[in-house]
Amino acid sequence: AFLAAACSTKEQEADAYGNFEAREVTVSAETSGRIINFSVDEGSKVEKGGTIAGIDTTFLHLQKEEAGAAIRSVRTKIQSINAQNEILVQQIANLDVNISRINNMLKDDAATKKQLDDLTGQRAVLEKQIAAGNTQKSSVLAEISVLEAKKSLLTEQLSRSTVISPLEGTVT
Repeated sequence: AFLAAACSTKEQEADAYGNFEAREVTVSAETSGRIINFSVDEGSKVEKGGTIAGIDTTFLHLQKEEAGAAIRSVRTKIQSINAQNEILVQQIANLDVNISRINNMLKDDAATKKQLDDLTGQRAVLEKQIAAGNTQKSSVLAEISVLEAKKSLLTEQLSRSTVISPLEGTVT
C-alpha cells in the first residue's frame, strides 16, 4: 500500500516561484500613412533592426518624381539662357568687326564719330544683356537648390516609412 501511495499521480507543482520583468517598448512609424505590411504576430520574436511594418509610400514616391521632373525642367532654363548668351556673344563679335571697320574709316574721314558711337552703344547693350542673363542663371540655380532640398526631404521621409524594432524581444 505504501508503494502504491508513493506512485500515485499528483498535479505537478512548480519548481520555483518569482516575478518576471518585461521591458515594454512602444514602436511606431516616424511618418503617417496606411500600413501596407505588418510582418509580426503576437508572440513572435523580433531582432534588433528587424522590420516590423511598412507604411504606404506611393504619395512620397510621386512627390519625389515630381521634384525630379521640376529640377530637369528648371535645368532647361539654364540651357536656354546659355544659348541666348552665345547669340549675344556672336553679335558682339560682329559688332567688333564693324567697330574696327568704322575706326579705319574714321582715319580716312570716310565715317562719322556718330556711327562709331552707335556701334559701341549697341555693344554695351549686348554686354548688359549677357550680364542680365547671368543674373537669371543665379536665380535658376537657387530654384534648383530648393527643389533638390525638397527631393532630399522626401528621400528621408521614405527611409522613415518602415517600422524597425529598436531591440530584440517578443511582440506582445
